[in-house]
Amino acid sequence: MRKTKIYYLINCALFCFSGFLGLIVCEVALRLENGTFFMEQPLHEETINDIEYAFWFPTHHIESQLLTKQSAIITVGDSFVAGQGCVTQETNLLGHLKRAVNNQHVGFLNLGVGNTNPAHYLDIMLAFDIGI
Repeated sequence: MRKTKIYYLINCALFCFSGFLGLIVCEVALRLENGTFFMEQPLHEETINDIEYAFWFPTHHIESQLLTKQSAIITVGDSFVAGQGCVTQETNLLGHLKRAVNNQHVGFLNLGVGNTNPAHYLDIMLAFDIGI
């Protein structure tokens, strides 16, 4: 009876460990496939209303991205919009929009920042003088 309980516990532990190991292998494989195994670092940090935001582009390029174009598409949001942690800049939301629009006269700007909420989005839009 005692040996049965020990074998049961060992089997449960091995089952949990193999499931955990399988998840790690899948994560590594997906990151290698997407090219995001070595995570990109934010290019620029900006302080707005005493809050530090890490943007994926130099913020001084906003004017060159928008003012030289006839129209602009600006995305503001959290890490899903930024594409932070799971996709490359070419395959995030704005990358897909660029491919769908495929127009040289349209500027694109990704103001997505991880760990933010709608109050932060408003701060960002006001700080960069983006019309609402």
